[in-house]
Amino acid sequence: MAKAVKNPWDQLIRGYQRAEIDLPKLKAITLAQWALESAHGTSNLAKDHFNFAGLKYRDRVKDFATPVDYEAHDGHDVYCAFKNVNAFILGYWHFIAKGPYDGYEAFAEDPPGYIAHLKSKGYAGDPNYVAKVVRLLPEAQEALNEEFEGGEPLRPSRSLLGDYVPPNFEPAPGINHTVRGTRPNGLEGMIVHFDAYRIRGAGNGSEDSDRRTIDMMRSGQSNGFHYGEISRTGRVFVPANFKWNEWGYHAGPSKCPLTGRTGVSGFYVGFEMNNPGRVYPAQENGVFCPWYNSRRTEQGAVILDANGRCTRVSANDEWYRPDEVRLAEGGNIQKGWYLPYSADQFETLTNIVGYLLEKFPTTFSIDKIFGHDEVSPGRKNDPGGALAHPHQLMTMGEFRAFLKAKF
Repeated sequence: MAKAVKNPWDQLIRGYQRAEIDLPKLKAITLAQWALESAHGTSNLAKDHFNFAGLKYRDRVKDFATPVDYEAHDGHDVYCAFKNVNAFILGYWHFIAKGPYDGYEAFAEDPPGYIAHLKSKGYAGDPNYVAKVVRLLPEAQEALNEEFEGGEPLRPSRSLLGDYVPPNFEPAPGINHTVRGTRPNGLEGMIVHFDAYRIRGAGNGSEDSDRRTIDMMRSGQSNGFHYGEISRTGRVFVPANFKWNEWGYHAGPSKCPLTGRTGVSGFYVGFEMNNPGRVYPAQENGVFCPWYNSRRTEQGAVILDANGRCTRVSANDEWYRPDEVRLAEGGNIQKGWYLPYSADQFETLTNIVGYLLEKFPTTFSIDKIFGHDEVSPGRKNDPGGALAHPHQLMTMGEFRAFLKAKF
């Protein structure tokens, strides 16, 4: 019988079940470590700040956590405060990867050895720390196999299966985008977009994302743009004439926050994610509408009433249920409701980054992966709260940190 999620510890277990980590055989031992550090999620640091590992704040985790004053059993100090369990999971592994724990990867198949290595590098002072963690290992292994209510079947981790496949860039038949020139320094980075377009056939029916994605590739051809598109199925399409060293317009008026250069399309490739963009609660309860199914001004702005609700144009055009969308803000995210990218889209986007790091090792940089809302702030709001997928929200800063930890 499925177990109800009742507390932060249950949230952590369910989140860790779904998480893909580079060293999957260390999942159970790290969960056992967190059980010891947080008294199975009952410490105030865990309950109030999602810090299950007793992590003290360091600058290297600034993209995952904020500092908080906390009185622990060993005295007062500044600790990490995470906004949710997913941020903690990513933050913990970044804390380890970028900390004084060099060589931890050598213990990928030696869980007790991993804990002993951390202790030897100063993670814990208790002489019995390793034995205490290992004692909780069987319990942690059992917890990771528990079934929780409200969960969906878990797809096997690609890192666990060892079957990573570089993205298959599918040329869109008969579709050519406009090339404006050759990149002056080679491909340096990427801009993450959403196409603010339909994902379904009609209403709240089944998704038809591959067809909608090709529609937007045709739109790019008609309007003189140049970009790739990622469907919600995970398929990635590029123009038939696509070459990495050639560029065309996709970001519009823009400025790179890192280099200060304008016209970023010339330096960074653009990938559109098939996604409706910002959505709005409608006057009917239980309905959220995209801009193209909302009443708008002559200038195209969605008309909202005093309660921030839109007027739906048609029940036959696309709309979304409350359980499909989320309210998000923070970092680059303009506060509002968003439909998250699908898990397949996010996996493809991540794999494209890995591919480009290998293909262009001297020019392509994770530090030059931006959201459209970062290079055109105020004018654009993508990806906003659509990143990363239904079970995890990421700002662009968190996405870059995630990529650095992964690659």
